Amino acid sequence: MGSWCDQILSEFTPQVARLTLVADPDGLLLEEGVLEGIRERGFELIPFEDHVAFRYAYESKFRSRWDRGEKTDLVVVLRSASHNLNALPFDLLQAGRKLSFNLGDLFPNLSYPVVAALDRADLDALYDAQLKHAPGQLGDNATKDFVLRHVFEIAPELIKQPSDLLRVLLRRHYRGQRIPAILDEHFIKILRHKSAGQPIWTPAGRPEGVRARDGEHQNGLFEDWPLEAIIPDAQAFFAFLQERWPVFLDSLAKPKDDAVPEDAADYDFDQSAGQQIGTAEGRPEGVRARDGEYQFPGPALLPFDHHDVRIYIDNLFLEGLLQPVPHEQSQALAKTWVAYGIKVSPVENRRRRMEGLLDSIEKTIPTVQARHGEWLHFAYRWAELVALELEPDTTLPEEYRERLEALRSRIDSALTDWVIKRYASLINLPPAPPVMLHHIPRYLARSLGDDRRTKIAYLVVDGLALDQWIALREVLGEQDATLRFREDAVFAWIPTITSVSRQAAFAGKPPIYFPASIHTTDKEPSLWTQFWVDQGLTQHEVAYAKGLGEYPFIAPGQAWRRRKLCRRKDIAETFRAT
Repeated sequence: MGSWCDQILSEFTPQVARLTLVADPDGLLLEEGVLEGIRERGFELIPFEDHVAFRYAYESKFRSRWDRGEKTDLVVVLRSASHNLNALPFDLLQAGRKLSFNLGDLFPNLSYPVVAALDRADLDALYDAQLKHAPGQLGDNATKDFVLRHVFEIAPELIKQPSDLLRVLLRRHYRGQRIPAILDEHFIKILRHKSAGQPIWTPAGRPEGVRARDGEHQNGLFEDWPLEAIIPDAQAFFAFLQERWPVFLDSLAKPKDDAVPEDAADYDFDQSAGQQIGTAEGRPEGVRARDGEYQFPGPALLPFDHHDVRIYIDNLFLEGLLQPVPHEQSQALAKTWVAYGIKVSPVENRRRRMEGLLDSIEKTIPTVQARHGEWLHFAYRWAELVALELEPDTTLPEEYRERLEALRSRIDSALTDWVIKRYASLINLPPAPPVMLHHIPRYLARSLGDDRRTKIAYLVVDGLALDQWIALREVLGEQDATLRFREDAVFAWIPTITSVSRQAAFAGKPPIYFPASIHTTDKEPSLWTQFWVDQGLTQHEVAYAKGLGEYPFIAPGQAWRRRKLCRRKDIAETFRAT
């Protein structure tokens, strides 16, 4: 049985028409697999977004080749809410073959707004589920349930204890799944309104035969959990786990006969501020409350040792998603399964992480068929390993150096093969989330929306490698433990020289659109300003400053820079080019 991509690709036969015009209101042709399939059939694709930019690319890259008698097939994609192609120039409409694709034709029985909110990479799983389960006509909520279950493997009715929810969130956030807000809201609503009648999770250690207290039913199980924060936000979720990890270690260090109650009722929190304000009556002696404040409310003790949760713990610490902590009984705990989460000594912690990351990375190098997201996720893990390699405090054993060099060679070879096959398909992917450097300004513009009073700061640190960012992030975290970083990686332009890759990051366009300055960076200010003018701002609302680390940014007589920057609200997001 074919996929939804096959239905679309079947319309593209080489040498049928040199120009094909496609109405694509749902961005189906910009899905990674479709783009690759079109390229493999010998077609080149160009989106119609800006009249001037399109005309330049069309005339210089395609029309001139046709005039010379060269044969090439071009696909022009129009993204608009309408299926009408009349927004295209008249000469194209006269010469081109016309096609139209939309989600309604592919998923006729599912709610269009719900399906449209999905990342296009998730449509494969949804299409397969539609064929397998043949649902009838589904409304909004039924479609949300169908998508949660069959695309994201989330069955809310099976979440009956904290370990069930932690398993779902660990799988989601560790994989980096992007789930639409409308599905998150639906999931949270279900958890908040579960029907009463089932006893809540009974933690290990509660004496057999002791019944749940009156009123302890499933509907109140997650009542004090910060669901609105930890379900959609990976950084919030891992921060939530980080806060609870020392409490779990305390419980693990206690004698077996000194069981620790693990439900939220045994702890007293100020739910509005997330601060622990008292010690619940009956807490076993020696299990201490955390000093200061919890950033996130909810139960202090989580079932990290449940088998569905425990399988993730090593990787969370190995990959820097959680940080090891000191403990009074660190030597004893370091001999158990929690070893990666315990600070013992810099040398021992480095050795342990180095071995773990080497073992993990050697087994999981992405293949040539991998989607781009797999390589970006892999890049972070590799950068964690390189950061360990370059730590100056201790000497790296020779055996590790040899493994690292062999691994580096394998990764270079695998990435080269992947780039040759799939890199070209990344250029025209949608900018949200950004995948390449030139997507970032367009992503920021979408974040701005219609609120023209919002301010955006876009800080580019040229030459900062991903492993260097990891070291910098660690230092920043030590200086201010409340900092939270929402990070994404993007692909740089090849070649990754400043005049090509960095200019694209400011222009919001591929290098083909700034050929006159391809060997210099002098045009960056004008490219940056022009991008925002095209978005509806005025020149006085846009600022560009270079070399901020080399001299005072606000120099005497340059108060205009302060005024310009204060016109817009800062949005702190980090993107690393890899």
